[in-house]
Amino acid sequence: MRLPIGCRVFTALCISLALCPAVHAMDQSPSVGADVFALQGPLAWQQAKSSATGPIPGTSAGTNTGVLLSAGDRVTITATGTVNTLPPDSGSNASPNGNSSPCTSACQFPSAHFGALIGRIGAGGPWFFVGSSKVFTADRPGVLILGVNDTIHDNNTGSFNVTVNVEGANTCVPGPTTLCLAGNRFRVEVAWRIPSGQTGVGTVASCGTADSGLFWFFSPTNWEMLIKILNGCGLNNRYWVFMAATTNVEFTLRVTDTLTGAVQQYFNPLNRLAPPLADTNAFATCP
Repeated sequence: MRLPIGCRVFTALCISLALCPAVHAMDQSPSVGADVFALQGPLAWQQAKSSATGPIPGTSAGTNTGVLLSAGDRVTITATGTVNTLPPDSGSNASPNGNSSPCTSACQFPSAHFGALIGRIGAGGPWFFVGSSKVFTADRPGVLILGVNDTIHDNNTGSFNVTVNVEGANTCVPGPTTLCLAGNRFRVEVAWRIPSGQTGVGTVASCGTADSGLFWFFSPTNWEMLIKILNGCGLNNRYWVFMAATTNVEFTLRVTDTLTGAVQQYFNPLNRLAPPLADTNAFATCP
């Protein structure tokens, strides 16, 4: 397929400036580069396990975990720890299931007890009870938000230690916000946030190839990200994820192997110019 001039220029620049050096360094066993997408907001992505782990503080009315969910995902959340919603009163200690006091109508999720771990998908999604363990199928796309059920959070102490496991759905249907690569095996999505708090999802640009594509965030004439999937099975028994982005907004890039359900996620914090990504260990799911 012959790409339009703009596509050819953008792709050539990204490959020459960001991606090719990573290929030349292959003898050094490159993976996720130094400080490149190591964090998922407050949760650290565990590459080999399709999961993220980390603390949710007691002061959290709603923490953006950076974990991007897709509709149809099977999600498992487990949590331990203790939060006190009225320190130093020991009677206000709460496990992830909450303490003994029913919440009021002023709580985010009034039907749960004070101090309970709760969640929502996207800033506009409804709150739901998580507790110490929850397994569910995501009914919508969006970033997972976790928080502590309470009316006033500033004086809370303690934290919950959370693990979020994500198993992706086994289909990829190309769409305005969904890029399907490598014979539609890999589904690629991205969500972003700007300093004002506004959030959104990346839109697939009108040009691309079977193995690579582009996303824009704010205007179809202003491309933000090039993403490509490479078959490295003959070299290190892995599928590779390469990315170059020309942005400093916060974003979570998600790639799902729809054949196995394995998920990889890469996070760029707000106000950091996104470094190039060359993850040659991304998916141990060959062939």
